Amino acid sequence: MNTVPYGPFSSQDLATGSHVPTVYADEFIAYVNAVESQYQSVKKAFRRIQAEENGNVLLGSSLGIIGFLGRGFFEGFESDNPGITLHYTEMNDIQCDEHLLEEDFGLAFSLAPYHCDFETVELYSTPVCLWVNEEDELGKKEVISLSDLDGRSLAMPGIGFKCYSNILDRCRVQGVTPKTVLQSSEMFWLYNFAYEGQGLAFSAEHLGQLPFFSERGVRCIPLEGVTWRFGISSLPKHRFTEPERLFRKYCIEYFASLSKDDSGVR
Repeated sequence: MNTVPYGPFSSQDLATGSHVPTVYADEFIAYVNAVESQYQSVKKAFRRIQAEENGNVLLGSSLGIIGFLGRGFFEGFESDNPGITLHYTEMNDIQCDEHLLEEDFGLAFSLAPYHCDFETVELYSTPVCLWVNEEDELGKKEVISLSDLDGRSLAMPGIGFKCYSNILDRCRVQGVTPKTVLQSSEMFWLYNFAYEGQGLAFSAEHLGQLPFFSERGVRCIPLEGVTWRFGISSLPKHRFTEPERLFRKYCIEYFASLSKDDSGVR
């Protein structure tokens, strides 16, 4: 390649006229990237320190968990621990894992299967279900098997949600091929998809018990062998602040008490 110098950081390709980075540029870019990485690390550390000083817990969460727990769950903790405030950010399952890995928050409600680099205490498990129109032949079943999905239209949360890869991977292993797979994380849309008889739609057992999903004509039927599970996760190297330690303890004890009386989330 024939080039002429064009300052210390680039030279010009005589054939194309384009500028080519020099070895000086390569070294400078490596330096800038290192400084930017250090800056982001310091910024995150300052954010955590400020959160501790202010009595805050920075919490990440996969979509659906905060709504499942309800405001009463968080108010119970804040009532027991005056001066501590919870700040949560919801996102899809994969994003939640990625942000915890980047230490954007110290704790997260993450969905199974749990990332291998996390320390996770599982809190809750419930069957994955499908909304099924009662007029559908599957609407008379008590449990739906994966083989029932063959050739059927299926709607569920899509790429970025673990249920999407989990269910489709299981289908591939068993040679099951849904006719179509529509992606949506909007629970009311999924419910309406089944209500209108367009196909089967993702749900979970606790959703089927909510009063605004009680419209006659649709059933919430368990999908054999598939569960919706979540836990509270952190990185092994993470040093808990006192507010984080208290909130983690609260979560573990809260769900342990539920498992004893089996009364559901209050």
